[in-house]
Amino acid sequence: MELKLTTLTPLWTGGVHPGEMDHIQEAGIIGSMRWWFEVFVRGVGGKVCNLTERDKCSFSDKDYYDSTAVTLHQRLRDAGLCDVCQVFGATKWGRRFRLEIIEDDVISVDNNNLVRKIKLYERAYTSNNGKKKIPTWWLWSKSAVEDQKPRIGNFRIQIKSLYPDFDPYIITGLIRFMSEWTAIGARPQLGFGVVKIDDAYKIDTAPLYNWLRTVKGNCQYSGVPSLKNIFLARVRVPNATFKTPFLIKYDLRRLFANDEDVRHFIMGTVEGDRIGAKIKMSMPYNDGILRIWGWVPEEASVYNNEWDRNKVLDAIYNYLYKHYNLLEWREMNSSRDTLTPLNNDSLYFIRGLLGLGDDISEL
Repeated sequence: MELKLTTLTPLWTGGVHPGEMDHIQEAGIIGSMRWWFEVFVRGVGGKVCNLTERDKCSFSDKDYYDSTAVTLHQRLRDAGLCDVCQVFGATKWGRRFRLEIIEDDVISVDNNNLVRKIKLYERAYTSNNGKKKIPTWWLWSKSAVEDQKPRIGNFRIQIKSLYPDFDPYIITGLIRFMSEWTAIGARPQLGFGVVKIDDAYKIDTAPLYNWLRTVKGNCQYSGVPSLKNIFLARVRVPNATFKTPFLIKYDLRRLFANDEDVRHFIMGTVEGDRIGAKIKMSMPYNDGILRIWGWVPEEASVYNNEWDRNKVLDAIYNYLYKHYNLLEWREMNSSRDTLTPLNNDSLYFIRGLLGLGDDISEL
């Protein structure tokens, strides 16, 4: 399988050396793909290991051959592989597919368009000690060189199944979802990685949906990204500039101005113990469209009488609805969802995200 993509915002994947990107790295693309694959599998109650803890997967030949399961999927589970690692690989178990990048017409962002630092003079404020503060975002270091710049242009992704029992359309369907709703590669919190698949490539997403049906289960997850705690939104901002998403980020942070713990938990912080932002936002593209997505867990130690998950998302939704043209908001089991409000069926929600509609008789 092959896909031709065009960057709508600059693409960053990192490189062999920290902070450098001399070409589009397959590993950077695959890492973002795995993140979203885990979100889907958790959403349908499938089995997902924790790569950072002791329960990460490792394949056991003995347990595989000792298994009495009648399906390959369950035999692999019995052998120590979660549903995600069965596809993306684990210790003693190779990834089921190969991904290769062909850079047809890719260049570094030139110096005229290379913005290293965003200063929001429009949001200047006075701190508690009486000093004037100007909110500032660094996109990369002051000493940025050629190999640190993100890439723009046209490139191809080739997906090859490495085993006859694996359908590569599962992966191309995932890439199509990411191209329509989120971003690929690294640093999505800075707006990088929005891409468009060439219209000539008709990507069937039914294989991804059907695979997710086979792993549907009863596993429960808390405190990690899942379809059950994410939202996906698009807004249109007339006359948007590269500053626009950072202005919106600042305004979202101010929604939680009176609770530092909640603000840092949702929007991230680089002070003290670093916390990654749970809300991501693209740079503007296609005449002022911005993608905004994120995950907000149902339970968190920072919640109190003033804040819980629903109140956090209500605040974000109401801000976007009031100040911008909110085109879409997708969220499971929520009245905020603009397509299927209050739907709690994860597979039905997935059909909408994958553009499959209601009729699944032929899938």
